Amino acid sequence: MTEPIIEITIIDDLQNGAAYFSPLQNIPDYPCHVNFIGVENEDPLEKLKAAIATGPVPDIVLIDHVLDKTSGASGALLQRGGSLVPIMREHWTKCPILAITAEPSDCRKDVGSDNYEEVFDRQYLDVLARFIPSVVAGYRKATNIKTYDDLLKSIDVPETEKVAFFRALPDSLKIEDLYGSPRFVHDLYRWFREVFYEKAGFLYDAKWVALTMGVAESHFYDYAEQISSCVYNGIWADPSSSRWWKANLYSKIRSKCDNPNLSIQKAACRVFGIKDAVFSKCYSCEEIWPDTLAYMDESALSSERKAMHLHCSEPHPRRQGLPYYEEERVMLEATE
Repeated sequence: MTEPIIEITIIDDLQNGAAYFSPLQNIPDYPCHVNFIGVENEDPLEKLKAAIATGPVPDIVLIDHVLDKTSGASGALLQRGGSLVPIMREHWTKCPILAITAEPSDCRKDVGSDNYEEVFDRQYLDVLARFIPSVVAGYRKATNIKTYDDLLKSIDVPETEKVAFFRALPDSLKIEDLYGSPRFVHDLYRWFREVFYEKAGFLYDAKWVALTMGVAESHFYDYAEQISSCVYNGIWADPSSSRWWKANLYSKIRSKCDNPNLSIQKAACRVFGIKDAVFSKCYSCEEIWPDTLAYMDESALSSERKAMHLHCSEPHPRRQGLPYYEEERVMLEATE
């Protein structure tokens, strides 16, 4: 079956921007057409209006957040890409709009940043390219969600997790009258990417799965094929950053282990044939089979997590946890 052409519209004031974004023309297995709207020394609003009038209607928009090399009447006023998003939403109602910027953390602080579905670092254009087909396909599916059951099916929630999933879902995403609307799809995407997919809870990333299996992170992919049935394949699955259903992983381990009294790590090592040479070890005390992941320090910029025992870490003082998600923790030594 031939995949439909993905129409990608890019708005940027980057010199030679068309050449810079040319890799997006060659996403493997997905035919793409890139419509580059260069606004360097141009009026961004007028260029956008012309694109809306003449088409094509995009499947996804990538817009530079900082438009400081523009001109014209709107150039002096609209120096942030987020200012153009409301206009695009009026005409391109079923289209995800992603910001691209060299400073993602600064972008998220700016007025208008909430208008985007997501903010991407432009230096990782190759990662974004692999994710674009999933964003577009997921957006198309999300616009067809009309009932709560449709939502469950799109995320492929395991039967055992449906009650917890409903309780964890924000109230704004439980209003069926809004399902399929642009506002609903936008809010669903942001919650999905910022909470459901990002935070360890219903889904685990490779670090958390390795921890659960009792294997060193560096050897995780030697055993990952054995849990392929646990991989998340629902809406907006990211091929560059896979996730696994925690419930399915635990169920697989327990159902195959003949001793229900073993810890989850011991049971997993027995089930998957993981040898002691590659057992996971606590970053702090170096003993085997740590219980959690903890940040190296408590600074707001810290993003590095290491496997640690609970007694070698403590709740993170600056990161508030959420029900149904793993507690955010920090290494004990980092707070002394």
